[in-house]
Amino acid sequence: TFDDHVPTLEGLDLAMNASTSTSASHENDTRLDEEARVIHWLLDTGANESITNVPGILDRIKRRRIHLQGISEKPVIIDKTGTITGSVRDTNGIDQKISLDDVCYSEKSHMNLLATSSLVNEGAIIHLEQGNCYLQLSHGADASHGMGRAASVIPIEEENGLYIVRLEHLV
Repeated sequence: TFDDHVPTLEGLDLAMNASTSTSASHENDTRLDEEARVIHWLLDTGANESITNVPGILDRIKRRRIHLQGISEKPVIIDKTGTITGSVRDTNGIDQKISLDDVCYSEKSHMNLLATSSLVNEGAIIHLEQGNCYLQLSHGADASHGMGRAASVIPIEEENGLYIVRLEHLV
């Protein structure tokens, strides 16, 4: 959330405020070593821009001025974007690379928001069903391994009605 400027679905700010203490504890527990961190990305079907609050994971930074309109009256001003690259283990135990361009940076964001439209535009399939949530990557678009094999299936975790993808980033 962005205090009272939320670029997501209505009611998400309430859910995020309810889980803020949980996400803060995840941040401390997910430190892998001094170079790699697991970052929780909240899937956001209502956003057309992905947003991070972790500046160290952005690469190829561009200065841009974006007025990001959410459900609040005033837009959030974004002044830089970049590329994020992370890896995630698929259901076969193979690490898959995910890379997204034009991810917005906002230090005010309480969560990292992954715009599902960005993934779908790259050929991914997002399946949300109780007890069976996954992200299916088409090889050649986002996945760096497995050319010529079946598409990779990445588990999506459901937590208190929110859908989370855990990506490991080098920082």
